Amino acid sequence: MTPRIHLVRHAEGYHNLGFTYWNIPDPLLTNHGKRQCLALRQSFAAMPSVELVVSSPLRRAIYTGIEGFCSEWEGQERKLIALPDLQELSSFPCDVGSSVSDLKAEMEGERLPVDLSLVGEAWRDKTGRFAPTRERITARCGDLRHWLHARPEKEIVVVSHGGLLHFLTEDWEDGCTFEGTGWHNAEFRTYEFTRGIQLEETQESRRRRGKSGPPLTGPEQQAMRDRLMTSQLTHSHNLANLYIASPSPALMSTRASITADKDCPKCRTRRINCDRAVPACRKCISRGFSCPGYGLILKWNQGVASRGRLAGRQLPVLDQAVTMSELMHHYHQHVSAKLAWVDGPTNPWRLVIIPLAGASPTVLHAVLALASEDLAARFPPDHPRRQCLQRVSECRRNQALTWLAQLIRRMREEGSSSEAQCALAATLILYNVELLGASTQWRMHLEAARVIRQWKEQAFTHRSETDAFLVYEQYYASVFAGLTTFDSLTDYETGLEYDNNAIFSDFVSIISQVTRLERLKHNQQYAVESSLLDTMIQDLEAAKARMLQLGFTLRWQTDDARTSFQHLVWIFYYAVLIYVYHVLADGSLDTTLQSWRDSILTHLSLLPDKRAFAQDLVWPLFIAGTECRGCPQKQDIVAHELELVMEISGTLDRRNVLSFLRQFWSESSGTWIQLMRQSPERRMLIL
Repeated sequence: MTPRIHLVRHAEGYHNLGFTYWNIPDPLLTNHGKRQCLALRQSFAAMPSVELVVSSPLRRAIYTGIEGFCSEWEGQERKLIALPDLQELSSFPCDVGSSVSDLKAEMEGERLPVDLSLVGEAWRDKTGRFAPTRERITARCGDLRHWLHARPEKEIVVVSHGGLLHFLTEDWEDGCTFEGTGWHNAEFRTYEFTRGIQLEETQESRRRRGKSGPPLTGPEQQAMRDRLMTSQLTHSHNLANLYIASPSPALMSTRASITADKDCPKCRTRRINCDRAVPACRKCISRGFSCPGYGLILKWNQGVASRGRLAGRQLPVLDQAVTMSELMHHYHQHVSAKLAWVDGPTNPWRLVIIPLAGASPTVLHAVLALASEDLAARFPPDHPRRQCLQRVSECRRNQALTWLAQLIRRMREEGSSSEAQCALAATLILYNVELLGASTQWRMHLEAARVIRQWKEQAFTHRSETDAFLVYEQYYASVFAGLTTFDSLTDYETGLEYDNNAIFSDFVSIISQVTRLERLKHNQQYAVESSLLDTMIQDLEAAKARMLQLGFTLRWQTDDARTSFQHLVWIFYYAVLIYVYHVLADGSLDTTLQSWRDSILTHLSLLPDKRAFAQDLVWPLFIAGTECRGCPQKQDIVAHELELVMEISGTLDRRNVLSFLRQFWSESSGTWIQLMRQSPERRMLIL
């Protein structure tokens, strides 16, 4: 009788926190990964029947096997067998294992029941048997199946990696769900041998992961495999190498030896030798510290500029109680966090805007105006500190506008891309200043940003990462501004190509398309075909899947932030779904729309880190609120959540949003779009 095989993808390792961690050699499990192992051990019903545990020699797989399946082996002679053929596919440092001597020392030091007798020094060589080519991987997976088929044990657990498990099972279903794989971290599936040494997933296992239909046929599997090979996900994970020659040893050594040219500040503070690993040193990670990295640390003071347009001059301090250093610190720590979809180490409102402020007085004045306006809101209306900060904000805003006028003139005369970049950045910041101050001038700045963007795109074809970030911020703000304006159709934003800066860009693009269709329908210029609704829903499902997958690759500072992002994706998904059906199906599924409203509120109640994502909740709450007419209890929930958002993230135009909802709830008929169209004075920014 052939054995039953339980295949397991390792729990979350540090490299799973984002591609910036792929340079960590042989990473360990995160704390979240260790919790996944505990959950795996508790949910694995076949545990008493397991006779053998086999694992990839990579440490994240070994520790998943030990903590998930071997924790009760103390005092027994059984050992986990490390099998080199189970290692991951690519040649990135995170997928290159430790030396045999290091592994033996670690396993013996930790007194772990691991058999390393099958692991030779050549197991780390990615140019021979373990090269990341399709032929080599297919060959060793065939050998793996033979090895497992010949084992005498009847229940075997195999711990490996997401990419390799597709080759081992020859099952590519959902292969593009995550980064190069369709397997969750710490997911297990059960297989039996059929047709010789072929592995086939049991029906019970398929049902366990929500698959009710039959498995894919051979041609369907091949098509799915080819799609995975050519997808961007596969390319980013080095699986594209399966169709080309193996990387050279020189390239591999270059990848594996990338280091910084100086110690990280944390190690210097601790007075220890830093290993200078990129992007974060292993000594910080191993002790649970957040490595600050090796980049430039900016400090702001009132010094005299040594070069540039301000050479020999000092920016005046408007009030000795409000220093530039204090305002820049407030922007860095607090304001930038509220401007981003997701805050974190790669927040472009810090990484892009602060260097621009150091290079451009226009951007600097705008940033200082925004920081002082936001800081003022922390004090009561009659507090002297608030009044002082508001004076500073007004003065900085006026200075920014003066510099901006000169900047735009030079931009047009000299045709400078960098001048246009700074002008667009300053305009977007001033738009946020007006929002914080509850001024209607934000529309003027948003229109100016649109004009600058169009001029820059016509004048220059090259787009840098900074340009991409600024363009997306202008696009995103314009789409949401367009929800409550009913002007010429030429004023509505067209689609925007996705890039790494554009979190939630697919959702925003669908919102923009639906808004344009609503205006066309109203002007009787467009008849909605039934197929269009299906297409929109397919696009929305794809957007949801991509955002859920992105949540696994972003670098999160806490587990709560990661979980909150997953809930936020579902919140936006249901909100966009309601908007799509409201416009394209004329709200004909009232009961269904209300169930989607309840789903928004349910996911909202499950957010463990609401403060970090409060700025993202206004539009979904508004959409949920439009489905609360006649439901006082739901209205109270929406109103309470909007008040909480304003308390955490500022008032902006959100008081008007809540006021409009209350008026809408008091009406007996009509849609929110009809009411908005009838009340042009109600136009607001639902952000």
